[in-house]
Amino acid sequence: MKPKEKIAKVMRQIKEDSEINPNSKWVRFDFNTDVVGEGFLTDDEEKRILLKLQNEGVIKIHLPNGKTEQEEAILSSYTPEEFMMENKFTWIEILDRFNAKYQMNNFISGRLNYWKLFNPLYWTWSIVKFILQVIKLILSVKWKYKILSLIVTLLTLVAIDFSMAWKNVKWIINFFK
Repeated sequence: MKPKEKIAKVMRQIKEDSEINPNSKWVRFDFNTDVVGEGFLTDDEEKRILLKLQNEGVIKIHLPNGKTEQEEAILSSYTPEEFMMENKFTWIEILDRFNAKYQMNNFISGRLNYWKLFNPLYWTWSIVKFILQVIKLILSVKWKYKILSLIVTLLTLVAIDFSMAWKNVKWIINFFK
């Protein structure tokens, strides 16, 4: 996995978590300590990426809130970065520059398929698939709706034709006066 793809993956995880939170500026980020394999980031990589994003001013790492006075005392001895390095989660505040960085990373990381963008055969095939889907949709509609639509369309065309014809008759009468 390329470095830009790793950053994009972490940012995507933050973005998805923020979209379901009541307060979309705060996210609890749980590090991957269970799964190892191709395409999965280790907790060390995720922590380094979060530190990089914090240095760029995109996010801010925070300590969790302690529930008791004893927990508050223990947490006060840590900096947010130290706490993050020693635990399986951290709290992240999403700053204003996050969305711009997120969009830029998605664009750079190769999520856009240039082959689909510039290939005329792909465009032709996409148009054919779209037309077939429209035909399938039209055929799936009940006949009574088709007949009703046909009647409404014909009445509309007749009304437009008569309104145009009346204007033409008026124009001809005015021409000969």
